[in-house]
Amino acid sequence: MDYANFKAHLAQQPAPIILLEGTRAVPPSAEAALIALGRLLAQAFPQARFRSGNAEGSDTLFARGVESIDPSRMELIVPTAGQWQVEKYLRDSSGQIELYPVDIAQFQICLTSDSIQKKIHDMSARVDTARPQAHALLEAAKRTVEITIEQSEQAALEYLAAIDKETC
Repeated sequence: MDYANFKAHLAQQPAPIILLEGTRAVPPSAEAALIALGRLLAQAFPQARFRSGNAEGSDTLFARGVESIDPSRMELIVPTAGQWQVEKYLRDSSGQIELYPVDIAQFQICLTSDSIQKKIHDMSARVDTARPQAHALLEAAKRTVEITIEQSEQAALEYLAAIDKETC
């Protein structure tokens, strides 16, 4: 898929998630381009969130570009205990693993209490609510600076007062 088709496809998605993947061995000559690519994607797709395993190399360089535009849209994927349990079967394999019931029976699963799960859920919901508000405030701040430069400080204060009335 070329960039034009990629862009058209993502434009149709209400909240796309872009996985940032690559190589650990990045030549120094490519570092600036990978940061620029992350920045380009973050600017081109303001509705997108970006996920990365944050491995040293292209992952961190892509992420740096995204974070320079909007750090709140960068999400890290961290290995879980369950993933580690499965990955031990990848060793000495060709990449295709077979898990048998006897293997799965040995998996350890950590269950948190209902109160902890509710706290995590509530915090996640607050983040989901706050993200668009933070974005709107950032855009309002940018517009206020523009108005101050292009018109006057008084016009910017009036703009802020009007926004404050809308949000209260």
